[in-house]
Amino acid sequence: MSWLNFCLTTAIVVVAISILAYKSTTRDVRSSLLKIIGRAEGYDSSDVFRLLDGNLDGCIDSNEFAIVGWIAQYMVGETTGLREKPINYSREVIVLETSFTGVTTFKDEDKSSSYWKPNEQYIVLNDWRTPRKQLELFNANDFSELLPPVGSKTGHVWKLMDGSGNSKGYNQFLPPPPVGNINELLYHLLRMWHPRPFLAPRFGPTGMHAILRSTSEHWVEVVFRLHAEFQLNLPPRHTFWVTPGQFAGRLVAAKNGSKVALFQVSVPESKTLNVDMEWVAVENEEPLTSNVDIGFVKNMGINSLGPSQLIITNNNNNLDIASGVKNFENDISWETQLSMSYCESVLEKQFYPFRKLEYHDFETALNLASSSGLWCTA
Repeated sequence: MSWLNFCLTTAIVVVAISILAYKSTTRDVRSSLLKIIGRAEGYDSSDVFRLLDGNLDGCIDSNEFAIVGWIAQYMVGETTGLREKPINYSREVIVLETSFTGVTTFKDEDKSSSYWKPNEQYIVLNDWRTPRKQLELFNANDFSELLPPVGSKTGHVWKLMDGSGNSKGYNQFLPPPPVGNINELLYHLLRMWHPRPFLAPRFGPTGMHAILRSTSEHWVEVVFRLHAEFQLNLPPRHTFWVTPGQFAGRLVAAKNGSKVALFQVSVPESKTLNVDMEWVAVENEEPLTSNVDIGFVKNMGINSLGPSQLIITNNNNNLDIASGVKNFENDISWETQLSMSYCESVLEKQFYPFRKLEYHDFETALNLASSSGLWCTA
């Protein structure tokens, strides 16, 4: 049975079962799946059920049922290489290139330590050494979702995405379908690295904020910060979560959203540790226990290869980028521009409110207290 037939059959089976019973027990669902797809070579029907049962309560509830159609689309797209979001070639297109070489972990550095315990779940991290997609096309107007409200001034800060936490915790294998244009854009961007990005991390900070860094007559520069994570495994293995410290990026685009001069997003490398991991530590134990590790990911980025432009299709349906295009970002004369360090600091405070407090050494604090009339003696 081909993967395509298998995925569609799985979706049809689950739909039929759900119509007969709003909630079904593990035994009933597994039995029904086994009758139709259980004979699929090399695939256990219990793995299919586990894929749907995100909270491991032995039932397919309404929320889990809602993802059935998305699972079919997800699996078909992943198997056939289809792009979920079509390109409109009558509009300008931008080419994005992905970089990624894997995650270096604490265990990689010290395998002689008693802390190191080989684990089958850990294999998937070592296998993830290349991005899912090296190159991808996007319409320039897709990125208009990241632009500030009309009339915004330099320094304006706004929330792009709430990113409410993943309530199902580390048991959820597949991400929920993205809802809304901005979520769809972010989802497709993150999928260039790995097929299972979660825009709603299990723990905070969550969401995405942006600040308007630069403005000119026709152009704006937006600096943004995003928090998301990836789930690497599929049944019969347990989940394996990789959570970068943050995704930091910038966009230079026309105010009307019709053209993009530059797009960049990456995991910052300013700290020696910039990624967290969590996975099941011990097999065949109930309840499942998790293990954690920290590590460093280098060169995890997405960059535009040049400004957006119209793309010509020739008679052989091959894509040729129009000639005479150059990177003109440096030719833009900004009327107002904030420092990058200021923008990064402002965005950090959106995710960590305690950072809004100013911290000083004792002597400076003493002088400030005295000059502000807050001086007191014991």
